[in-house]
Amino acid sequence: VSLSAPLGRGSVAFQILKTKRLLDGYGDVSKMADLPLLSSGTGPTAMYFMNKIANYAYDTNQNLMRVTVCEMVQYSVKHGVCIGSPLAFAYYGILVQVTFGDFRNSRKLSDLALSLNARLGDKDSLSAVSFLSSAFIRPWTELFTICRKQYVNAYHEGLLAGDHENAILNIFFRLLAGWYTGEPLTKLESDFYTYTNQMRDLGQTRILEKALIPYQSVLNMLGKSSDPTVLTGEAMNQDEVMQRCRATKNKHMEDLLTLSRLSVSFYFDFDLSASLVSEMENVYKRLPAAPSLMRYALFEGLAAFQMIRKYGGNRLTTNPIVCMKWKRKASKVIQRVRSWVQKGNANCIHVLHLLEAEQLCVAGEVSNAKQKYDLAISNAARHGFRNDRALANELVGQMLLEEGEVERSSDYLKCAYFLYLEWEAFAKADQFYQKYSQHL
Repeated sequence: VSLSAPLGRGSVAFQILKTKRLLDGYGDVSKMADLPLLSSGTGPTAMYFMNKIANYAYDTNQNLMRVTVCEMVQYSVKHGVCIGSPLAFAYYGILVQVTFGDFRNSRKLSDLALSLNARLGDKDSLSAVSFLSSAFIRPWTELFTICRKQYVNAYHEGLLAGDHENAILNIFFRLLAGWYTGEPLTKLESDFYTYTNQMRDLGQTRILEKALIPYQSVLNMLGKSSDPTVLTGEAMNQDEVMQRCRATKNKHMEDLLTLSRLSVSFYFDFDLSASLVSEMENVYKRLPAAPSLMRYALFEGLAAFQMIRKYGGNRLTTNPIVCMKWKRKASKVIQRVRSWVQKGNANCIHVLHLLEAEQLCVAGEVSNAKQKYDLAISNAARHGFRNDRALANELVGQMLLEEGEVERSSDYLKCAYFLYLEWEAFAKADQFYQKYSQHL
């Protein structure tokens, strides 16, 4: 086996396409579940070393990792599967999603990886294969509420196998899924406390540093910080984390911090949320398969529409050039989210309706906007997004209030208030009450 060189973008694209053509020859990916086993000769040794290279390159050289994964898949198809093949197919499933936007075949490759792992009886790698599948592939075609169970199962599998790193990665994504979907924050705070302590005990410092960011976000929404828009408190110090990210050039960590700040600040300060969006240029390229992009798209779009309101119309802040910039951004976000939904992403159905409602609202189409808001509310409820259901109720209530429909507005604002309380976002509920108390 020889790895391709040099490893520029062209080499990576060539290897991905070469692997795709090889797999296309089978017609259906699921047919590869019966590939012969590779149990003798130099094959297993070659796969072992390629697997080590891919794992090392994940954090240090993405091009090398991608080319190595393609070589592993090609080798498995041509010579047979062995330990390492399931991980390679799972990784390649992510590449298919990122490169071609093919959610369906990405999911099939994920299923193939899990099937091959079961066939090989490789319990040591099960948590890692499950993590790649549940963290970067399944959320694009399955609801977070389903993925949450898969994360917990993979967490326990990893602990039983002694694979602490992947066990902890799985539970970290389980915590993130709870944050994304608006699980009650008191329980989520307790879970973060428990599992971040376990991360310390197991020496998983790299994951712990990331986990403390959404942990502090939870604390802020609970009202356990002096300023809800600043992620400084019991779990972390925002300025210190940002300085560390920039000193180590850890852009992924910086993106997580900025996204978490955006996810909290939108509820309190539209201008801050817009400035954070401006800091995250090219994030779709940096985190192409991360489920956090679904949340970023929501708040990016909502922030854009707030800026359209601020800089459009006949306000003192009117600025047609700035307004047009935000309109273009909002349009791009809607197109992106719509393409995800059309490919089978159920987690973004309510997001699409909410952004379309905002688009109609700023265009003055109040009746049509209300219908879209109602669709966003019903789909958020059906798919388990308590937080987004509250936010959608607030936005439609605000629109109706501005239109002078006080009674109808009151119904939505009351619902939003009680949903924020149900979510236990007490910092937001307090701010909301101060703003709308006469309508509650």
